[in-house]
Amino acid sequence: MTLTSSSAPALKGSRGGDGRKKRGPKLPSWIDGQNISLIGALFVVLVLFGVLNDNYLSLSNMQVIAESATITGLLAIVQTVVIICAGLDISVGSQVGVASVVSAMVFTTTGSGALMGMAAAVAVGLAIGVLNGIVIVYGRVNPTIATLAGLAAY
Repeated sequence: MTLTSSSAPALKGSRGGDGRKKRGPKLPSWIDGQNISLIGALFVVLVLFGVLNDNYLSLSNMQVIAESATITGLLAIVQTVVIICAGLDISVGSQVGVASVVSAMVFTTTGSGALMGMAAAVAVGLAIGVLNGIVIVYGRVNPTIATLAGLAAY
């Protein structure tokens, strides 16, 4: 006994060959239910705070929000690279705290410009990162444990 199926092309606006009704235009692959819900939540927050505070949607407030999100965004990019490399750095928050204190101390006590303070922050962050890397690679310590110890130490 043999099974046969018809392979006639489906007409526009009709049901597909598997019996399901065809949908409209296909959305890009990065738009799925989760992303649509995040965009919807962002829209609700913008409208809600815009109604509650007249200055919320002003250009100066958007600039302040963007400047505040820059540090978190840069840290998220670096953490993404660490996670892709199968590591986990728990001490990032304390490293940022130490670097910002050193930056402020250099800026206020030496009388040098903000550029010198930023360079000091980068140097301290780099030194702490290298120290964590040495402990992980040469000490053969699990990255989570090493950075957890760094979190407590810094």
